[in-house]
Amino acid sequence: MKRFDRLVLAGFLAATGAALLFFSGIFVLIHFFNRMGALDGAASAFEANGQSLAGGLCRYYAVQLPFILVEAAPFATLMGGMWTIQQMARRGELVMVVTSGVSLRRLALPILLAGFLLALGFSVVREEWLPRLADQRHRMEQLHRGRADDAIEKLPMARGGDGNILLIGRYRPAAEAALEVAVAREGRPDAPHAWVEELRWRGDGWWPAPHTRVEGELHFPLAPFLTPRDVEIHSRGLFLLSASELKGELVRKPDHPVLTLLLHGHYAYPLRAVVLLLLGLPLVLSARQRSAWVAVGIALALSIGLFALQSIFFELARREDLGPVLATWLPVAVAGILGLAGLRGTST
Repeated sequence: MKRFDRLVLAGFLAATGAALLFFSGIFVLIHFFNRMGALDGAASAFEANGQSLAGGLCRYYAVQLPFILVEAAPFATLMGGMWTIQQMARRGELVMVVTSGVSLRRLALPILLAGFLLALGFSVVREEWLPRLADQRHRMEQLHRGRADDAIEKLPMARGGDGNILLIGRYRPAAEAALEVAVAREGRPDAPHAWVEELRWRGDGWWPAPHTRVEGELHFPLAPFLTPRDVEIHSRGLFLLSASELKGELVRKPDHPVLTLLLHGHYAYPLRAVVLLLLGLPLVLSARQRSAWVAVGIALALSIGLFALQSIFFELARREDLGPVLATWLPVAVAGILGLAGLRGTST
């Protein structure tokens, strides 16, 4: 590794770390001040759970932190790369590098490689840590909202494999208990024909709890293929599933476009940082007179633009107006081609 590579890498890693700290701090500050009015309820819930308010809040934001970092990583990487180049230009280091015979494109190489490796690291966090933290995150969110009960609310409807669809009002993971369950037939999810106050999992399906109220005609067990694990996955939301969990869901639902879209999103995640760097670095390499804060503004604009483009394609795929694979990779490919063209045209 050459000396200028070490110089660039040191500046890039420091700037990216600062950007991640900035995004995390902004989230915590905005979230904390938005929830200040509910701190009394949070204090009571934390106390019922054996924690002080300060300790509960620290644990709450500690659990939130990996989720924040994974979301912010591609944008922080872009901001770190552009800030590094701009600061080198301000200190006159770019001139020294170029006059020594190193091209500006070669100067960008360590940033691109380091950005990709950082994104791979956050991909591991996304795949291995976030699914494991999802339930704890939900629990801490409940306490922060002043709810000592661990019941999960507002679950999406779930197919049980026996022709029934369960619309679960609340779910208690520890007891494997589904509460306030409306039962509908497949093909008519908006017309429930039965209701159960509480269902419990017994290994072969869902059975009514002792002394529970049942309305309508039902044959038990219900939903034998809807295990408690499946309910927990549905309760967390598809966005928090790991790639392996998404693959398992696709085995059962091979034509589900959102599952395919999210799975390919896991694969595309490391490339988003590289694509953003390809778009952003040529702008500061070819216009070295701009201030560093202008570079930060351009980084934010590019990040928002790519996020908006991905959101549009996601919605098109969800509505089945566009294939999920194409919807995932087309924005990445287009942005990557534009970035490579811009980098190729960067003067030395």
